[in-house]
Amino acid sequence: MNLKRLLYQNMEKIHFDHVINHLYYTLFDKNNPLLPKNLDLKYQKPDSINDYLVLFPLLYGTRKMEIAINGTIAHALSLRGLPTNFVFCDYKMPLCIMKTSETGIMCASCEYVAKKFIRQWHLTSSWTSDFINITNLKSAKKFVESFDFQDYSEVIYKDINIGKYAESSTKRYLLKGELENFQDKDVFKAYLISAVMHVELSENIFKELKPSHLIVSNIAYLPGIFVEFFQKKGTNCIACDFGLLKGTINLNHLDNEKITLYDVSNEFWMKYSENKLSKDEFSKFDAFFNFRRQGRRAHINYGKFTNKDREQFNLLKIDFNEKYTVLFTNLLWDASLANADVVFENQLEWIHKTINWFSKNDSKNLIIKIHPAEEIVGTHQNILSYIQHNFPDIPDNIKVIEPKSSINTYLLYEIVDHGIVYTSTAGLEMAIMGIPTIVNAITHYRNKGFTFDVQKKSEYFDLLERIEKLKMTSEMRDSAYKYGYLHFYKRQIPFGFIEFGKKSYSPKKLNLMSWKELMPGRNEYLDLICDGITDNKKFFIR
Repeated sequence: MNLKRLLYQNMEKIHFDHVINHLYYTLFDKNNPLLPKNLDLKYQKPDSINDYLVLFPLLYGTRKMEIAINGTIAHALSLRGLPTNFVFCDYKMPLCIMKTSETGIMCASCEYVAKKFIRQWHLTSSWTSDFINITNLKSAKKFVESFDFQDYSEVIYKDINIGKYAESSTKRYLLKGELENFQDKDVFKAYLISAVMHVELSENIFKELKPSHLIVSNIAYLPGIFVEFFQKKGTNCIACDFGLLKGTINLNHLDNEKITLYDVSNEFWMKYSENKLSKDEFSKFDAFFNFRRQGRRAHINYGKFTNKDREQFNLLKIDFNEKYTVLFTNLLWDASLANADVVFENQLEWIHKTINWFSKNDSKNLIIKIHPAEEIVGTHQNILSYIQHNFPDIPDNIKVIEPKSSINTYLLYEIVDHGIVYTSTAGLEMAIMGIPTIVNAITHYRNKGFTFDVQKKSEYFDLLERIEKLKMTSEMRDSAYKYGYLHFYKRQIPFGFIEFGKKSYSPKKLNLMSWKELMPGRNEYLDLICDGITDNKKFFIR
């Protein structure tokens, strides 16, 4: 094992926090592509617009790509007269979205790298320790101690349901969809304490800074607390995260606590869907969708493109002359599942009852495509094991495609007749391809007029009973194509200031050299982002 890997893997076991971090980053992070020595971001700031302050709350130093993206946007806003402020974490929260244990080494990492960015990127910033202290931590621990484990997910603190954010963060940390044992309890408890601290941090930031705008990432987890708190104060909240294609980002106005990164309001969609796509728009979307089908330019390519797909189909004894319904799963701890349940208690109950139904109705064929991220990303609770444990003698009319299978999702679309999903993006893609699709949970494309959205179990099983009769009308197909164009194309804002590497979300090169490149009129997409923030416009490519 080389020294770099040895140091990084043992950081949490060594308590010389700053010493080890200094050694690690001095040896291996000195050529950080996002911190070039000739970066020129020092300039005379123009007069500020009254009552404006754009806040970037609780950034973690080790999430370097996020800092670079937000830093670029911040300087662009500053050059347009909007003051900005970053709040970097230098406080040892019990757990956050970055830490892998409750020791302080990751905290020291965040602080160390953040200081480098602040210095070299000339970022106006504060630290969490400017707003919270040990007294807040003691109070948070005392508050959480009053709750039992089974009630953690429903904990309310100062009118904010912090339990749901702590739960989603815990599931992500543990890579599990169900929380049940003592280790789960300890992790959940630590996240609840951190959640209380996030509320206290929000409250004190608001008292001192009173931001007009908030730009935040990872809103399904603890940072979502900032959104819910500042929405109640009338602050304009905006989600910002990586786009669906390399080199792009997504932004969205969070008009209420139910809006997510990808949501559009039904009111906006009704107006937008009335417009027809031009021939040019059709060709652009066709080109994009072909990119997606080929797995090109995606941050994480879950499709394994191979000529052996037909062999795999034959091994599963899939008869191309039969009709099939395909069920696509999500990772059990996927952020898209947070607060998404409508009909079933959770995704596992949906899968269980669906298998039961097809087992009793063996004249109908079901293919279950387990998300390949279970193999590629990893999980501590997987759907394949769940199915094998609960259905050891699965009937012949039900085929299970394992996460390690080489069968390509897009070729699977070509042989199936109907689709059923929980929140999977596959539901949208199937609708675009004209495949009638049943949606069982809350997702951004639900209730847009091109999927069959169920509200109760009896309705779901009734749809399965007559699934061969489900057809997509021309209007549904047209709506699906329009929404696909909006979601997959117009929302993906090119962000050429950073060149992505081969690994997902890893930087290869910073293409920004001077603040002059961020001036109004120099980059149409940066102008679009800034106009969207200042004028409350939609973040769509025009």
